[in-house]
Amino acid sequence: MRSSERQKLNQLFRNAHAVGKQGRPISDYTWLCNVTEANGTEIVQTYRNSKAAVDFLSYISGAEKDKTVEMIRSAQHYSLLIDGSTALLTSQEISKKVSSSALPTTARCRRGF
Repeated sequence: MRSSERQKLNQLFRNAHAVGKQGRPISDYTWLCNVTEANGTEIVQTYRNSKAAVDFLSYISGAEKDKTVEMIRSAQHYSLLIDGSTALLTSQEISKKVSSSALPTTARCRRGF
């Protein structure tokens, strides 16, 4: 893959990651692609839709899941904390936190329904 193609693909992953990380609707991905293109990075029409965003997010979540599983497998001790809450009777949010004494960082996942 050429450097320019790699850079464009990297930006698309970053856009999808930003949407997922901030809990924004998938439709914001298209808007972010428009902003990216306005800043000078050409984006192929094929990747400027919600389906592409979902595909990118599934690859990102798969990689994060693999890292978390590997952290748990390699740790002698770990703790798992899961908490849920409901806001305005319609929105449920589940927070998960995995900690390990073997690693200085903590893996955190946030998911809204």
